[in-house]
Amino acid sequence: MTWKNQKKILMAVLVMLIALLSLAIGVSFGTSYEKESLIEVLFPALGVVGNWVAGIGAIAAVFTSLWLADNQRKLNTEEIDVKFNLVVSPPDMTSRLMVYAVSKGNRPANVKSLSIYSADSTVAMWVKDLDPQSSHLPIVMPYGHDARFLLVRGTESYINGYVKEHCGGNYSGLRMQLNTTLGSFFVPFSSEILEHLRNPGANKTS
Repeated sequence: MTWKNQKKILMAVLVMLIALLSLAIGVSFGTSYEKESLIEVLFPALGVVGNWVAGIGAIAAVFTSLWLADNQRKLNTEEIDVKFNLVVSPPDMTSRLMVYAVSKGNRPANVKSLSIYSADSTVAMWVKDLDPQSSHLPIVMPYGHDARFLLVRGTESYINGYVKEHCGGNYSGLRMQLNTTLGSFFVPFSSEILEHLRNPGANKTS
């Protein structure tokens, strides 16, 4: 169960406890006021209030421990910010596809591969080749380290072939995935990249 769901459940339990406490106090005073003096009713009611306060304190302690545990879990996981955009490079200054990644988590990220995936397909396309100017895979990225993965010319034609053969010609669900030993981080294809893929000149290998 995620921390968000745990928080909702604990808040619901806390609200129920407060509501029941208010009901118990109201019923106690309402049924006893005519038969006994206020002092004889007040002290037992205060005892009940003390028990309920102790219960609420226990709930708060559980709430705090779960919050601390979730924060610790977040600190011990990989966190990578991934961007996928177009760049130009001398000498030809033609548009190229590039993945830019920054490690923001306390745990070093062991990046193994890049792949392209679509919600309209059951298979992913592995990005096999990178430009010599690119960062090399696999790569370990500690906190604050970045990497630039420049895709080779002609990758566009393979992406178009992947969409045609495995995605029913639908480009809308495409995303670039950066895969580590512990998980995957992805970014959707932007409208600029989709327009670039449809440009006949971008599909040339040289």
